[in-house]
Amino acid sequence: MSYGIKKTTFKVTALPIEYKKQVPQRERPSGTLDYMAARADKLRELYAEMEPEYHRICTYEDPVDGRRNKHELWEVEEGESPFNLPDFEDRMPNPEDYIK
Repeated sequence: MSYGIKKTTFKVTALPIEYKKQVPQRERPSGTLDYMAARADKLRELYAEMEPEYHRICTYEDPVDGRRNKHELWEVEEGESPFNLPDFEDRMPNPEDYIK
């Protein structure tokens, strides 16, 4: 004898999935992908150019075996972001050259 509520009492079934969130499809102007690729390449160049100088520091020195020493690379001075440059927008590719 069962005292619980039976499933058949409420006739509950799985609800159909009909309502999916639709992402609107937008058409980008031609040349947008080329502009984004050129901008990414320029940013890679700037980051490579502005990479900070590192030096190696021994953080743990093993008293018995020197092969177990732990070394880390530390920045000599804090690196600067290319986005903080005063002429950042002048160095970036011009969107009018790519987007039509």
